[in-house]
Amino acid sequence: MLEKETEKSDARKVAVLMKGYLQSMKSNIREIIRYIDDTTLEKSNDKKKDKQESTSTIPEEVQEFVNLTITEHMGKAYSEWKLKQDKEPVSEIDKKYQKLLETLSPEQEEVITEYCNAIFSSGADCKFCPNGTPILKLAVHPF
Repeated sequence: MLEKETEKSDARKVAVLMKGYLQSMKSNIREIIRYIDDTTLEKSNDKKKDKQESTSTIPEEVQEFVNLTITEHMGKAYSEWKLKQDKEPVSEIDKKYQKLLETLSPEQEEVITEYCNAIFSSGADCKFCPNGTPILKLAVHPF
């Protein structure tokens, strides 16, 4: 009898140990499942974030192409604008000068053209008489 009670007592001890072990395992398994769930959720969120970032950023090749296109367009627009600036309407003085040249002989036209070119290429300040002829500040005429 003593042996049976000892066996029952040992069986209870083993049962209690097994029950404690199973509860511990159950708790560990729950922790592992939570960890797996958290890790999976975190990876899923990271994938979503990466996907959002990748769709919001433009690849380098596309950025380069866009920059080149903009640069080309701006260069073309500037060239067109510059051509328009170069084709400004002729001023009244230029019209009078052209009329004057038409009335002169080729020799006189050459002398006047050389004189005007010398004035403008020298960079000297120039004023005009009431009749429209250019006079250098360095000339004898007082202002």
